[in-house]
Amino acid sequence: LSLQAGGEGAAAEEMLHRLYEGYEDKADGYALRLLWSLCINYFNEGLLEKSRQTADLMLRQASRGDQVNMQGWARLYLGTIHYLWNDLAAAEEHFTWIIDNRIRVHRLVLQNGAYGQALVHQAKGKSAEGLRVLQVTTTMEVESVGYEEDTTKSMRARLELAGGDLGRAIRWADTYEAPVRDQSLGFEVPHLTRARILLARGQPADIQKALASLAEVSVRAEQMHNVRYQVVVGTLRALALDCQGKAVEAEDELDRAIQLAEPGGFLRSFIDGGAPIEALLGRMAGENPSDRWVTEILAAFPDSASVRETNGAQPKPLQRFSPEVSTLIEPLTPRELQILAYMREPQSFKEIANDVGIAHSTVKRHSINIYRKLGVNSRWEAVATATELGVIPARKPL
Repeated sequence: LSLQAGGEGAAAEEMLHRLYEGYEDKADGYALRLLWSLCINYFNEGLLEKSRQTADLMLRQASRGDQVNMQGWARLYLGTIHYLWNDLAAAEEHFTWIIDNRIRVHRLVLQNGAYGQALVHQAKGKSAEGLRVLQVTTTMEVESVGYEEDTTKSMRARLELAGGDLGRAIRWADTYEAPVRDQSLGFEVPHLTRARILLARGQPADIQKALASLAEVSVRAEQMHNVRYQVVVGTLRALALDCQGKAVEAEDELDRAIQLAEPGGFLRSFIDGGAPIEALLGRMAGENPSDRWVTEILAAFPDSASVRETNGAQPKPLQRFSPEVSTLIEPLTPRELQILAYMREPQSFKEIANDVGIAHSTVKRHSINIYRKLGVNSRWEAVATATELGVIPARKPL
C-alpha cells in the first residue's frame, strides 16, 4: 500500500502477485489479505476491472475458507466498483449482503457498505430509503464509539442535498471545519460533500470556499495517487470554475477528469454531479461529437436531454476555418484548432499557454492529440498537414 501511495503501483502489484502465487493455502487469512491489498492497489490506481477481478477471486476464496470478514471486504469493493460503473443492481446485491451480515463484518465494511447502499437508493430516486439505511451506520457508531462520525453526518448531508433539502445540507456544511484526512478506503469524503453543497448554494463566497476545500483534497489525492478522488475533484472544480464564468478553464478541468476516468470507466463520478455536470458535458459533446467516452457518460444520465441533442439523427460537424471538407477521420476539437493556429507562429508552448490562459502541460497534451489525429510527429508537420487538408487556412501572401 505504501508503494502504491508513493507512485509505484506496478512494483506493489508484482510483489503481491509473487507472494500470493508462492503461498500454498490460497484461502487462509494471509493469502486473502494479499488479495485485499492487491484489490486496493488496483482500485486506487483507477484500474477498476482489475480490482473487480481480484475482489471476485477474493470473495470465492474467502467463501471457500469460510472467512466471513474477508467476504465483507470483497463485497465492499465489488459493490463500490459496480456503483462507479453505474451497475446499480449488482452494487445493491453486494451492499445488501453486507448489511444483512452486519454483526459478522468489520465495522468499516458495514459503515461504507451502508453509505454505498444509501447512494444506490438515492440514485433510484428513493431518498427516504437512503436515509433509513444510513441509520444502520449511526446505530453501529453510537454503540461502538459513542457518537456519530463525521463521514456519516457528511453522507446524510449529501443525501439531503440530492433529495432537494438544501437547507439541512447547508446547516451541516456551514459548521464543518475539520482538516482533510486520508480517506483512501472510504466511500465518503466530507470535504467533497461540503464543496458540493456550497456549489449548490452558489454564492461567490461559497464558490471560493468550495475551491479551497477541493484544493486540499486534490493535494492529498495526488500525493496518494488516488485516481478516484482526482476524478471527483476535477468534476467539482469544473463546476466551480463554470460558476465563476470561466467556461474555458472549466472545460479544460473537466477534460482532465474525463481522461483520468476513461480507463477505469468511472461513470458515477460524473452522474453524481447532476444536471450542471451533464450540461458541461453536453457542451463538450457538441464541440467534439466523435468523443465516444463523453457520449457514453452522457448516455448514462437518466432521461438525458444532452444525449438527445448530441446523439440525434446526425451530429452537426465542427465549424472549420475553411469551407473545404477535411479528410480527417477524427476531427480536432475547437480548443485543438485554437492551439494549432498558435502553433504556426514563432511561439513556445509556454508562451502559447500564457496567451490562451491554460496550463503549459495542457497545451502539450493538446499538441499530442493534434499530432495523433493528423498522423504526424512534429509541430511543423502538423501545421503543414493541417493547411493541406484545409483544417486551417493557408497564409495569405504578403
